[in-house]
Amino acid sequence: MDVDGARDVCVLGQGLAKTVFPHSSPIGQRLKINGINYNVVGVLEAKGGQLRGDQDNFVIVPVTTGLNRFGRWRSLSILVQARNQATYDDTVEQVRGILRTVRKVPPGKEDDFEIFSNDSLISQFNSFTMAVRIGVMVVSSIALLAAGIGIMNIMLVSVTERTREIGIRRAIGAKKRNIMGQFIIEAIVICEIGGIIGVVLGILGGNATAYFLKLSPVIPVDWVAIGLIICSIVGIVFGTYPAYKAANLDPIESLRYE
Repeated sequence: MDVDGARDVCVLGQGLAKTVFPHSSPIGQRLKINGINYNVVGVLEAKGGQLRGDQDNFVIVPVTTGLNRFGRWRSLSILVQARNQATYDDTVEQVRGILRTVRKVPPGKEDDFEIFSNDSLISQFNSFTMAVRIGVMVVSSIALLAAGIGIMNIMLVSVTERTREIGIRRAIGAKKRNIMGQFIIEAIVICEIGGIIGVVLGILGGNATAYFLKLSPVIPVDWVAIGLIICSIVGIVFGTYPAYKAANLDPIESLRYE
């Protein structure tokens, strides 16, 4: 009856009701919106906050009243829920048929409206997150390259500073593979220390954000493992050249090095 009569009535969200009428019941009260008085006929239960913000700070008026007050050329979003999963496809087709009839879309013409389903929204979200992931991968790759070059420079300096040590080890029987293994392991350890620090900071920062957004904290064990494995690979790749250089130093010249 409120819709058919385009009545000036409204229903308030719990948050708005408490803000506008903090000390009394809003039912039966008058609320002025854009200069028009509306009679409050109901208050909805609290929904709480989500990523999109406060879900209780809103006012609902009959759709006919909204069109009369705010213009008939506004876009409308109609939410439709299927009875169950089995009738979902039929529901979508029924909605499309009803809208084409109401909007007088001739047979053979394309829809002059859009239907968004969970599948389409999920697809849009996945395409967006894929673009974000690609961007993050590019930035991460550049950061890994810079970090790898830094590790390589550190190990080259270490080789230079420990030339005499390398000569002594070679003189008492150490083989090239022993020297290479030592320096590659050192490079891996340096990378892993940085990786562990990054994992700890990432978990703390992510869960702190989740706490403020009122989401459940998580520890992505699989991504932690992948991150540490990548750190090891970086250590192996960028530590190989310094290790090779150390292993191929002349033992006699190394012992003479000051």
